[in-house]
This record gives sequence, C-alpha cells and structure tokens, in this order.
Amino acid sequence: MLNDREFQQRLQRVEVLTQAAEALSDTSARNCVRELIRAVLDLHKAALTRMWKLITQSGDSVNHLSERLVEDPLVSSLLLLHELHPVGLEDRVCKAIDALRPALKGYGYAADILEATQERIWIGLRTDRDDPGFSTHLVTPIVEEAILAVAPDVQRIQIDQPVESGTSPGVHFSLPVLGH
Repeated sequence: MLNDREFQQRLQRVEVLTQAAEALSDTSARNCVRELIRAVLDLHKAALTRMWKLITQSGDSVNHLSERLVEDPLVSSLLLLHELHPVGLEDRVCKAIDALRPALKGYGYAADILEATQERIWIGLRTDRDDPGFSTHLVTPIVEEAILAVAPDVQRIQIDQPVESGTSPGVHFSLPVLGH
C-alpha cells in the first residue's frame, strides 16, 4: 500500500506524463492519449461510485467507516479527483482552516474564510503583531498547502494581507493554482 509521500510522487509523475502527452505534436496520438486517460478515469469513477454507494448503504455501523475513508488523505484525494467527495468544498476548507488554528495562533495569526468557491478560495489573515511581515512569509504557504490538500482543483487562492484583529483585511496575495 502506498504511503502519502509515495502517493504524492506518483501523482506528480502522472502530471508530468499528462503534460508530455499534451505537448505531442502528433494530433492523432495526443487525442488517443486523451481518450485513454478519460476511459481510465471513467472506469475508476464508476468503481468508486459503486464502492461509495455500497459503503454508505450498509447502515449506521458503516457511517464510521465512511468518515474514516473521507478523512484518509489518499482516499479523499481520489474522491476529489473523481468529483465524488461527499463533503462540500466550503466544509472541507473550514475543516482545514480549523485544523490550522493552533499553528497559526503560535505565529500570532488567525484566518477567516471570506469566500470558498471553485473559482476562488479567499482567506483573510488577522494578527495582533506589530510587524507581521516576517511571519506572513511563513504562514501563507502553510495556509495555501492546507487549502490545496482539500481543494486541489480550485482555480485561485487569495490570501489577504494580515491586519490587526478587528479591522478589514487588504489584498496581499492572489495565487493562481498551477495546471489551471
């Protein structure tokens, strides 16, 4: 069974191969590769849909199993890939930000979700620090990574400049997601 690191390496390899296939100059070969990828993904989606249906129809004792499956990073990633994840985007982002709160607090920050759509995840950072500049460079990638883990297909992540708690945030970062 793949561990999380091995899974990420394989996922990166798939991305490299997909980009290479898209760069093929032979239109016929490129179209064949696209059709092959779509057929494999459709097959996986059908199998995952059936698996998920069987799991969720099995009764109360299996509700715990379905929760564990959704919380597993590998299974969750696969469900996201095939648009089968049972938890909505906004709820996934809320849970990810909630999980970050202790770490952010350690840096003197808090994060608010201002918008969560497929087009944009918009996060506002707040701080009580007098000079947030240094820590912002540490906090921003942590927030971005947490969001990408639960919303890998989001088109843009916008993280607002940290402001003093109780004031309105101002735009600091707008990060396009690679591959979109």
